[in-house]
Amino acid sequence: MAAVLIRTDTPLSQVFSNDFWGLPLSDPESHKSYRPLVVLSFRANRLLHGLWAPGFHLVNTSLHAVVTSLYCWLLGRLRLDWSTVMSASLLFAAHPVHTEAVSDMCTNSSYIYVAMSTPCTCSIDQCLLHGHVAACTAILYSYS
Repeated sequence: MAAVLIRTDTPLSQVFSNDFWGLPLSDPESHKSYRPLVVLSFRANRLLHGLWAPGFHLVNTSLHAVVTSLYCWLLGRLRLDWSTVMSASLLFAAHPVHTEAVSDMCTNSSYIYVAMSTPCTCSIDQCLLHGHVAACTAILYSYS
């Protein structure tokens, strides 16, 4: 984990200039894995809970609930009937593939990505529906 960046005595600016593992992005040894939101979430978690593992699990479980709610919302936008939306959402919430992401303290990056990208995907849908190609292009460009 990015232990150097979640320490409270490390300057916050390093979150934006270092990779996930705490090396400067310009360093040849850097993996160039730039994940400032993930590192900021770890740092906030550290400020709230210290190194108490259940605190990290609580945050991951909360992120899982947010992503499951977004999945339910996305299915609702497809105009499916309520029982199908709820069944699929419950299956998504309880599926064993999510066990690692909820129980492992270091895997909240996938939840943060989905929580950020789902509304963007819906924005692209709305932009295309209303013929706003320039806005759609800007959203797609922000993904890269």
